[in-house]
Amino acid sequence: MSEALGPEFEVIEQLHIGKHSKVVRCKYKNTSVIVKTHPHPFARRNELEGLQKEYELVQLISSNSAHIVKFNSFVVKEFEDKKVAAAIIMDDCGGRSLSHVLPANGFAVPKFLEIAIQCVQGLQVIHRNNIIHKDLKPANMVTFSLCTSNNIAIEREWRGRTDRFRMRNTTT
Repeated sequence: MSEALGPEFEVIEQLHIGKHSKVVRCKYKNTSVIVKTHPHPFARRNELEGLQKEYELVQLISSNSAHIVKFNSFVVKEFEDKKVAAAIIMDDCGGRSLSHVLPANGFAVPKFLEIAIQCVQGLQVIHRNNIIHKDLKPANMVTFSLCTSNNIAIEREWRGRTDRFRMRNTTT
């Protein structure tokens, strides 16, 4: 990925790789950032549209809640041979996915309830904006404490597919 976005993005750690997205922690101009992109360094434009739609959608709703991951910018880099690279850039709050911090025997009941309440608060924001999260799982929930007073934020995953988030029709 760093070869696609340029040498100024130095990959420190791979956080997630899936069929439709790749998330890495990078150094960018002496600052730690989280970068989400298509898993292939150079993708076709239509494969990147889902990433752009995800960015635009999150920009509309993320200011409503501390329980929604904030995206800073959407970067597109075009090359002479018509290859395209795109990425969503986020502040690095030191967060980890809930799946990485989940103890093997689960959380104690008070901690579980604290996490569950925060997850529901994030889902309320999403659903209030007529969005259905179709891939809700611990890997798509981020725990952090450095950038907000709350511990859990839900990371939205279109994963490059327009059916990951589906707008609910509220008129029928």
